[in-house]
Amino acid sequence: MLTNPEKSNEGNQQIANVFEILREIQFELKCLHENLLLETWMPPNHLMRICKFMDQVEQLRDNLTQAIFRPYDSGLTFTAPKVYLDELGYAMHAHGSFNNGTAPLHKIQAALGRLGNVNLGNYSRTFQQLLTRKEGYTKYLGLLTLSLNNRINDFY
Repeated sequence: MLTNPEKSNEGNQQIANVFEILREIQFELKCLHENLLLETWMPPNHLMRICKFMDQVEQLRDNLTQAIFRPYDSGLTFTAPKVYLDELGYAMHAHGSFNNGTAPLHKIQAALGRLGNVNLGNYSRTFQQLLTRKEGYTKYLGLLTLSLNNRINDFY
């Protein structure tokens, strides 16, 4: 599920509530349907109730879909060049950092894109660009290593 992990318990409870309401509405609609099958004449309020319940089901379905598929908002924006995020994704995939090395590259790249609020686009094209670099294939990983080492050295 692509919801904010800090609000996952609240979100799960909301989804459970929506499912419960949908179940109640479905039960009510079944009862109305059974009444219609037994009677040859339908009271005018039955049709209005059915329409009302159908509208509620439609609204709840839309709310549920939005709650489940709400994009993850980390509050972060990746401001370095997007090619760096692609390079990081390829490195994680090559290392087997996710799912014991079974995670597909496209899922890793999609997750990194969502985390950084960027569209990575055609990452296979970017990989081809990485291969054409003249000063090493892993520029970003080298910069990360250098930055971390500098920060560690600042503490000593």
